[in-house]
Parts: sequence; structure tokens; C-alpha cells
Amino acid sequence: MLTHAAITALALLAPALVPDGAEFPKETRDRSSMYGLSWFGGDPPMPRPAFEESLTIRSENGVARVEMHLRKQEVQAGDQKLVTTCFNGKYTGPIVRVRPGDILEVRLINDGEYNTNLHFHGLQVSPDDYGDSVFTIVPIGHEFTYRIRIPEYHHPGTYWFHAHPHATTQRQVMQGMAATLIVEGELDRWPELRGITERNCVLHDYQKSFNGEVAQGIQVSWPTYRLVNDQKFPEVAIRPGETQLLRLSAQGPNIYYYLDFGGEKFWVVNTDGNPVNEMREVDRYALPPGSRADVLVKFDKPGRYKLHTSEIRTGPAGDGYSAENLLTMVCEGEPVAKPIALPLKAEGPSPLRDLRGVKVDNVRTIVFNETDNDFRIDNRYFDGTRIDQLIKWGTVERWIIRNSTDELHVFHFHQTDFQVVKVNGKEVPFNEHRDNINLPVRGEVEVIIPFDMPCQVGDYVFHCHILCHEDGGMMQKVRCYDPSLPMPPIRPGDGFGPVEDASHQTVAASNPNAAGGPFALKDAEGKPFTDASLNDGLALMTFGYTECTGACPRTMATFSSVDDVLDSTPGGRPPLRFVFVSVDPARDQGKKLAEYQAAAAVPLVALTGTPEEVAKAAATFGAAYQPQPRREDGSYSVRHSTDIYLVGPGGRIFRRFALNTDPQVIAAAVREYAPRVPAKAVARAEGGDR
Repeated sequence: MLTHAAITALALLAPALVPDGAEFPKETRDRSSMYGLSWFGGDPPMPRPAFEESLTIRSENGVARVEMHLRKQEVQAGDQKLVTTCFNGKYTGPIVRVRPGDILEVRLINDGEYNTNLHFHGLQVSPDDYGDSVFTIVPIGHEFTYRIRIPEYHHPGTYWFHAHPHATTQRQVMQGMAATLIVEGELDRWPELRGITERNCVLHDYQKSFNGEVAQGIQVSWPTYRLVNDQKFPEVAIRPGETQLLRLSAQGPNIYYYLDFGGEKFWVVNTDGNPVNEMREVDRYALPPGSRADVLVKFDKPGRYKLHTSEIRTGPAGDGYSAENLLTMVCEGEPVAKPIALPLKAEGPSPLRDLRGVKVDNVRTIVFNETDNDFRIDNRYFDGTRIDQLIKWGTVERWIIRNSTDELHVFHFHQTDFQVVKVNGKEVPFNEHRDNINLPVRGEVEVIIPFDMPCQVGDYVFHCHILCHEDGGMMQKVRCYDPSLPMPPIRPGDGFGPVEDASHQTVAASNPNAAGGPFALKDAEGKPFTDASLNDGLALMTFGYTECTGACPRTMATFSSVDDVLDSTPGGRPPLRFVFVSVDPARDQGKKLAEYQAAAAVPLVALTGTPEEVAKAAATFGAAYQPQPRREDGSYSVRHSTDIYLVGPGGRIFRRFALNTDPQVIAAAVREYAPRVPAKAVARAEGGDR
């Protein structure tokens, strides 16, 4: 199997196609693909099969019972025989149809090759008990029954469920361990569409090794077989003027689709299982891996209309996928008597909330990054025993998700949806919610996430839905806790784990025994901030710089988690400031420092000064920093120490903490030292008078 570094090197040979976070603005014509050649862009052989769907299972008396028997066998996958470990002897899994309020029971029988589990992608259901938890593992030779109630308020649309055991997710999904789930009712808002023909189109792919089995890993030079359901290039019948609904779901492990019908218009009515606010007319649609789009198609004239995916490059260090025709809509026969005029206006109010006007309680910055050997978030490889983000239930959060790499990634959040409000700083008009979104190369996406549904309490994950990246470590664990209940215990070893990789841009502290003391800096408005400013309470203080993509986002996450713990534990909250000192005064001044401060997850005081003032303050606290040589484009990084200081009046250091310290340990120290701050100072900090 090729290493990521080797794949990256080969990717540079292919032409680039730069995305903007939602769509891909142009296509290139080179037919090479990082995941192999796929019919070399030519027409498929004849004859072509008539379109077929998988077995459909419907709920009866409010319960949908599904048996998924996993075993290794030879199956038909398109025009190929394939030895694979899949469900019920079919490469494409069944279609399960439920309604809000129903119970979904899935009996998973594992007679396969790996320990496995199921994730119910996009469903807003609990991770607890027999629900949607990726931390549930079904060993080989065992079985497990998932029992999930679809909430009455659940949005109708197209979902799917698939294997999700970390480190082997990509292979298991490529082997066919997936199935479609439809929550009924999405067309009820448009009475004109009742009774129209629906087509479930599962877009997925595999590579085949020499022994007839699914390849162990991505092989750059091997063919990639792309299918619609279990078919290669099927033909779909449609009459002139007829409107049909296509449920398009990208159920492959890694491949992007950039879909069109040769310039013909089609209309998006549902994205990632969420009804759109208004039908959107498009002639192309970008579908990242894991995403779904339900679209209406209508052709006025007889003809053959091919659903086509353009060639896509995912960035200078990314992958490439060849262009291909996926299916053909064969428009013939008698025209319909009364064609539906599209787009339609929906009846009643929108089922979606526009979250742009909702009060935000917390802001987090999340950074997707990678090394030559693995993939990371906030420069941390996934560890399922570690809690990366601690979130208070009942709040609304704004997440700024940055991509610090030279290839696309896909942000997917379990248990919940979100609203995209900005891509690379550009406002995104409100029309939809998502559970999957593209992260542009060296760019960022800003989303708003409400944590106010019962299903969001518990432990779950977010990750890159390019599954080779997720398996490679690009995933984090979330704990969302109910503040009205006792904080769940965090075991020894949980919390923020260490990062050994040198790309973390850290250096050792210059004096680990420094006691702190007087300093003189300025805040983002240029106002003086000195050690005397800390005489009215405690502060957590750190040194870094605003363009840091490794240590500083993790420090801000630690600050946020400490803040959450202090809010959730009894005894009243001690006065506490959060202070950030920039060691990059050449760039971090004024507006830039103010923007960093405003985007922080806690009320942050961001400080800097002249180079001499910053150096003096750093020496007082024993912090170290080293600006690195400038790159060709003029940019540079700063290696710096990452200690967090608990500071009291006069700038005295009470305790110092490593970056990987459990937030509950830091919060306990805040409570321990709070009584040592003079009572009069505490009163002033709280606005009281003693």
C-alpha cells in the first residue's frame, strides 16, 4: 500500500481543480485518476441494463425490522464478480423506509472478517444505549441489535447507515457495508409532487485486487469501478415533461462527485436529509463523500440525458477522479398531459431555523491538518479514550473550521446538523442545513451548531468523511453534557493528549521555574494592560500567535473546556480571566488581534506590545518563542512554548500546566487558589463591594 506521502507526490502530476467550498468552478480534461482509470472517459459497452433498486424494507405498525448479515462471499458488483464482505449477499445494501415516530431495529450479525459496528449517518438520534454510537463494537462471531426511535420532529429525507470502526472504516465501506435509510414525507410540502416516481441512486465505488477481492488499500494505478446501485451505466425511463425525484447519495469511502445532466436544469429539494427552504435550480451539483442530495429532474424533449460527473482534483496535495457517465435518463414515449412547472413554492412555513440570528454562546476554532504519515485535527491524532471537545447542552456554538492543508477535507458531525454561514469569509445565504460540508484548500468554513436536542447529550465524534483520512486519524471525540446533571466522570488518561510530532511548532519553556511578576503590554485597542490589571482575580495566561494552527487552537479549546467545567460544578464560579499574549507583534496588532479575541470560545483578553515588551514579558513567565525563516511567499511560522499559567495578583504564577492537561485538573486548581486572592479584590472583580 502506498504511503500518504507517495500518493501526495503522484497527485502533483495531475491538473489542478480549485474548489470554493461548495462547488468546483471548472473541469479539466485529463482522464487520469488518483484512484485509477474508470472507463477512460469513454462510452460504456452495450447493452446497458435497465435501472433497478435494492430490496425495500418498510416499517409496519411503527417498527422497521432489518437483518444485516455480514459474511464474505462472491457477489455481482456492476459488471464484475467480486469477493467481498457485505450485507445479505448484495454489494449495495437494502433501502429502509420509515416515518418520524417509528422505531428502527437493525440486527447486525457479524460473520465477517473484522470487528464492526454501524453509524446511522445524518440521523438526529441518541448515541446512548442501543443507539447510534461508533464506540459500540460487534466482534466477529457476535450479533447486536440497534433499536432507535426516529423522533417525531425528525426531518424527512435521504440518510444511510454504514460500518464505522476506526482504522478499518474505509475498507469496510468499500466492501459494501452500507445501506440506504429514507425518512418519508419530504415532498409533502409540495402537493403537486405527490405520487411522482422516485429513484434511489446509490453512488459508490470499489477497487478489485488480483485475487478477486476488494483491494486492501487505495492503489493508484488500479481501475476504480463506479456503480449506481449494483449497476454499471443503467438506463432510467422517463417521459417527456415528467418530473421524477432522484435520491443521490455518495456512499463510497472517498470519491467526490460533480454532477450534471449536460447543461440541463434540475432542482434541489433536500440536502443531507434536510428540506431546503426553497427549491434551488442548478445545472451542476457537488456531492462530497457521505453527502446526499434529493433532486427533481424533468426533460421537455425526447432524448438521452446522461448523469455525468466531471473530473475533480482535490488540491495540489490531494487526489484526482476521472470524469464518467453514471446513468442515462432515456426520455421517450407519450408526453405527460400536464407537466409540473418547476420550481414550486412550498406550502406553510419553512421547517428550518435560520440560525444566523440566534444568540451564540460559544465560539471554537477547529483546524484540520496532516503530516506525511497521518491526518489530524488540531494537530492531534484520534484517540477514542480522549475527550477533545467538551460542550454544554442547551447552548448554541459557532465553529470556525480551518483547513491548513493543500487538499480538500469534508467536515461531518454525528448526531446533529449545522448551518453554514460563511465560506472563506464570504456570507452564505440561508437555504439549508447540512451534516457534511467541503473544507476548501487552505480555507475555512464557519458554521452555527445548536446543541439543544435530547439526542445531542453523550459522547460522539466529528471527522473528515474522506474515510481514508478518518482512518488515518482525522477525527475528534465530543462530550456534550447536561449542566443540570452531574458532570460525567473523566477517567485518568482522558483529556487533551500529547502531540509528539515536530510540526506542532513548539519549543521548550526557557525557564520552567519562572515565578512570573511585573509586565507591561497593550490590549487590542492599544490600552495598557499590566500585572496590576490582574489584581482583581485569577487569570489563565498563555503565549502564542494568531496564525498558529497547532498549539493555539488546542489552548483555546482547553480554555473553553475549563470554562464549561467551572460553570457546571457547584460552589459558585470564581472570578477568572483568559489572557493570550501574542509573540508575533509584527503581525498581531490592532484589528487582527481584536478579531482573534472576538472569535475565541471564551471572553479573551488578547495582548501584545513592542518586540522588547513582548520579550520581557515572555522572560518573566519563562515562555520561549522562535520566529522561523520566511517562505517564498513571505509567510512564516513561530515555534513557541505551550505552557498555560494560572496567574494571580501582581502576575505571580500559582501553577503551570502542560498543554495536554485535563481541563478538570485546571478547573480544580482555579478553585483551590481562588480563596488566596484578597477578598476585596474578588469583590471588585465581581462588581460587588465588601
